[in-house]
Amino acid sequence: MVGQPPAKLGRRGCGAYGDRGMSPGPGPHPLDPDENAPEEGEVGEDEEGDFDYSQLDPLDFGLAPRARPLTRGDFEPPPPPSLDADAHKGEAGRLLCLCGSADMPGAASLVAKSALRMGAGLVTVGYLDVALRDAVAAQCVEATFLDLTDLEAPGDLAQILSGRADHAVVLGPGLGQSPAAVSLVRDYFACEARPTVLDADGLNIISEHLDWLADYGAPLIITPHAGEARRLLGRPVANDPTERSASARELAASVGAICCLKGAWTVISDSANTNVNLTGNPGLATAGSGDVLSGVIGALLAASVVRGGAFFPPFEAARCGVFIHGIAGDMASHELGELGVIASDLLDALPIATSLVEGRYEQDDQDDGGSAQA
Repeated sequence: MVGQPPAKLGRRGCGAYGDRGMSPGPGPHPLDPDENAPEEGEVGEDEEGDFDYSQLDPLDFGLAPRARPLTRGDFEPPPPPSLDADAHKGEAGRLLCLCGSADMPGAASLVAKSALRMGAGLVTVGYLDVALRDAVAAQCVEATFLDLTDLEAPGDLAQILSGRADHAVVLGPGLGQSPAAVSLVRDYFACEARPTVLDADGLNIISEHLDWLADYGAPLIITPHAGEARRLLGRPVANDPTERSASARELAASVGAICCLKGAWTVISDSANTNVNLTGNPGLATAGSGDVLSGVIGALLAASVVRGGAFFPPFEAARCGVFIHGIAGDMASHELGELGVIASDLLDALPIATSLVEGRYEQDDQDDGGSAQA
C-alpha cells in the first residue's frame, strides 16, 4: 500500500515503499551520502553515519557565503512536531486554502492534498465559484469547503473569517486575477492578520498593491518564482546564485516576510538568516509543483501555530517545507524519470520524505535485507 515504510534504507537509494516502489534515488543526495570518503569540498558521513555537509563549501556551488546549505541536522527537533497520543484533528493544524478557480481547480486540490499528506488535521477550501467546489470535491474527498460566493461588501470576508479557528492560510495558487480575486486578496489583508503562505496569483495581485501588506501583524511566507519575484522587485532576478541570495534577502526585507525564492536551489531568507536548499531536481519544473510546496509549507505553518510557535517557528516551517518538497521530487524523479514527473506524483512521496528527515528510518546493517527501524 502507498506510504508503506521502506524495506531497507541504504546508502545508494535502496529504500523503496508502497506499490510504486519510490526510493530516495542514487546519490549524492542530502539524505544519501556518497560511499567514498569525502575529499575537500565533497559530501560525506559524520562519525555516526549521518549525512554531513561539514566538508562542503557553499562557494563550490557558486553560492553566496551568507547562503548556507540546508542539511537534515538543521531540523532539531525534527519536523513536524509530534502529536500527543490523545490528540484530535484540530491539534494537528487547521489550514484554510483560498486557492483555485473554475479555470484552475487543480491548484486548490494540490494544495489541499499536499497539506493533508504533511499532517494537517483539517483542510478547508474557500471558493468563489461553485464549479471550483465541485471539482475539488471530486479530487480530494478529505477536504471541507467554505462558501465565499456571496461576498459583496469589503467587510463580508472579515465577518466570515472571524468565526473560524484556522491556524494558517494559503492564499493565491490558481486564484486567477479576476476582479473577484483581486477583491478577495484586498479584503483578506484588511482582516485580522493570520499566519499566511502567499503564492502565485496572490503574489501577482499584491505586487501592484504592496501597501496592503503594510505592518502585517502575523507571520507571512512568500514563495515566488523568478517571474513573480521580478514583479515584486520591479526588476529581473538573475540566475546567478549570489544574486538570487541577495534578491531573496531583499524581498524578505521589503515585503516584511519570509521569502522562499523558488528555482534550482531555492533560497530561503527572513533577511537576517539565509539558507539554500540543495534537494530537488529539474523534474520539479512542472505545473503544480509550486502548489504542492505551498500546501507543504502551509501545513507546517499551521503545526507551528497550533503548538505555540516557539517550538517550531515559521522560518523553520518555510525551510523545512522546501527541503522535504525537494526530497519528494528526488524520489519521484528516481522512480519515474525527471521528464515524467507531474505534481501529483509528489503527494505519495511526501510522507516518506518527511519520515526520512525525521530520522525515523535508519539503515539496516544486515547484508541480507531486513526491515527499517522506527
